[in-house]
Amino acid sequence: MESNHLLKYYCKCLVYNAFVVIAMISVIQGLLALMGPKVRWWGFVVTVRH
Repeated sequence: MESNHLLKYYCKCLVYNAFVVIAMISVIQGLLALMGPKVRWWGFVVTVRH
C-alpha cells in the first residue's frame, strides 16, 4: 500500500518536472527566434560547452 502511494507521488513529480522542462524549452526557443541567428549561434556554442 505504501509503495503504491509513493509510486503515485513519483509519477506526479515526473509529470510536473516534464511540464516545467517543456515550458522552459518553449520560452527559450521563442526568445531565440525573436533575437535572431547571432544569439541562436551563441546559445548553441554555450549548450555544446556545457
